[in-house]
Amino acid sequence: MTSHNWLATLNAALADSHPPVVTDMPAHPSVFIVGAPRSGTTILSQYLAASFDVGYVNNLMACFWNAPVYGALLARKLTPHRQVSTVSEFGATPHITDPHEFGAFWRTMLAYQGMQQRPDIEPDALQNLADTLDQVSRVFGQPVVYKVYQLAWHIQEFQRVRPASRWLWVKRDVEDNALSLLRFRRKMHGDDSQWVSSLPLAALSEEFPDRYHEVVFQVLAINEWLGRSLGAIDRSRWATVDFSTFVSQPGSCHEALEALCGAVDTDASRRFADGVVAPATRHSDADVAGVRSAIAHYASLPRWQDSLS
Repeated sequence: MTSHNWLATLNAALADSHPPVVTDMPAHPSVFIVGAPRSGTTILSQYLAASFDVGYVNNLMACFWNAPVYGALLARKLTPHRQVSTVSEFGATPHITDPHEFGAFWRTMLAYQGMQQRPDIEPDALQNLADTLDQVSRVFGQPVVYKVYQLAWHIQEFQRVRPASRWLWVKRDVEDNALSLLRFRRKMHGDDSQWVSSLPLAALSEEFPDRYHEVVFQVLAINEWLGRSLGAIDRSRWATVDFSTFVSQPGSCHEALEALCGAVDTDASRRFADGVVAPATRHSDADVAGVRSAIAHYASLPRWQDSLS
């Protein structure tokens, strides 16, 4: 029996059970990290987990996607001391106490097959998700940080269910983001001909001349969606984080983050910042030229001029 099979069996067995949680305690707000894939959402989640007074899904808790409250209880019991790295491999983190994307949980709770945008969502699904996250927050006794993709397609709807929710939008230079997406495609599929990760519906109705236009469009369309969705909710509930500024000086962002996430441990923040290394990946001349050509094309279109100015 493979590890996936026995974990799936365990999750199925726990799915309908009800762990003891103190329900008369106040729930704490959830903090959601959003952004285009390869924009820096993982390193931000690691920074928050290492430096702020928050709960988060670590690699142990992530094994319990059908029973997240049990996972949170076990994580608190078995991994009380945080060891959070500053490295990841396309979103995967190395330590048992490192943050995890919790993808299986989001797919299960929101009835997604993958990460492609859906035009609508069942209200009951959002209510059940909100109630589950409330239980998790009671286990941790503090706000809980999540990195999300599927839920990012339903920001406004979820905010109506839980108005106290908070959102952190990571934005990265479009060229760097698109080039990183190309590398991700090759890592996942062995070539760059197939889409990866979060995919807006608009991508399915477009015709693209090449893969460079695809990845640039993917970044632009996701950021357009996030900007429109977040712009429709209370401005005090969200903030943007510039990836380049963050990786060069993580500590410079903590004042803005503290308002949404809670108290920061300045010593832990400094230690984490000392370990952050700005990415220095080399790309082929052909890839750089292709992405720049695609950006120039989109910059000539009225729809994207503000995004690329």
